[in-house]
Amino acid sequence: MEAIRKCPVGKGLKMATQVNVKIFGQEFTIKGEDSPEYVESLAEFVDKKMREVASASSVITSHKVTILTAINIADELFRLRKELEENQKNLAERSSEWLTLLDQAVKE
Repeated sequence: MEAIRKCPVGKGLKMATQVNVKIFGQEFTIKGEDSPEYVESLAEFVDKKMREVASASSVITSHKVTILTAINIADELFRLRKELEENQKNLAERSSEWLTLLDQAVKE
């Protein structure tokens, strides 16, 4: 498996690390800048999601499990992004309201 993020030669201070992980019964070597603990937690997350998808169906190929897991993770990501966007919008609106109230209070 290719690196999650490669450290460009001569750029940055982080050294690329190599972490061996097991996802859905297969061994992978992940190269990247992140800590081994972080990479392992990502692998554990993906492994757990794949096992959840596999347990929901009795006969399913590992390829289908991979695709369905990717769809599930993408769905979760999109929903969280939408929630974050809505929260940021609400925060901006509330901040604007508070600024208006503060301006009014200062003028009085």
